[in-house]
Amino acid sequence: MRTVKPEGYEASTSLIPPNTNGAVYAHSVLEGRQSGIVFTDDEQRSLLIWHRCGFALLGGAPDIAELKEIGEMIQHPAPYKRLFLFAPNAETAAFFRGDAAFSIGERLFFRYPETAPVPQTDSAAVEITADILSQIRGGNTPAVSWDSPEEFLKTGGGFCVMKDGTPASWAYAAAVSRRETDIGIETDPRFRRQGLAFTAAAAMIRSVRAAGKTPVWSCRAENEASGKLALALGFAQTGHCFTVTRSEQH
Repeated sequence: MRTVKPEGYEASTSLIPPNTNGAVYAHSVLEGRQSGIVFTDDEQRSLLIWHRCGFALLGGAPDIAELKEIGEMIQHPAPYKRLFLFAPNAETAAFFRGDAAFSIGERLFFRYPETAPVPQTDSAAVEITADILSQIRGGNTPAVSWDSPEEFLKTGGGFCVMKDGTPASWAYAAAVSRRETDIGIETDPRFRRQGLAFTAAAAMIRSVRAAGKTPVWSCRAENEASGKLALALGFAQTGHCFTVTRSEQH
């Protein structure tokens, strides 16, 4: 597969239906809001869009040769850091299933209904500033999705619940497109089971809707806590997809 130059991104959008689960990550790259790499075949029948965070959405109709090439990219992701493939259908997942070099998983997707009221909370979350951002540590942070703090604060944004001057739980824009914002969330292990994630996420939902966009959410199927939190906040599950990653044994 060859890389697509930015001037060709607009034409590539047609291969990613707007309601595709996880499409916000693809559109954020195609719209130039976040960094990534776009690949296609010579006939432009298939499209692979890699987002800076490592998620990669596959669209169109890839053939066996292209799937093999994508498999090589998953196994040897440099310079992509990692490649976490959203498989568009069971047939694509089946291509990789059974090969010990790959791990097949499942990801759940949620959307906030237009008519759903934003949940109210007793405590408050504050907007993430440059100072707060510099203190945030963890595996799910804005630094995963954004090239710089400046880009995140300008185009993304988020909210944080503070405890004793320390970021305790944060919700932020992990991916931003013209229509949607995907909400990423994490809580410092020291402050879990206090309802702080609910407060931070509720503030983020309000902000996204005020901007005229739809809040979306996704998580690994085995992450029951994240799925339950999404439902408690008022999200509705819209579907799921198979995922393909490099096996930890390789």
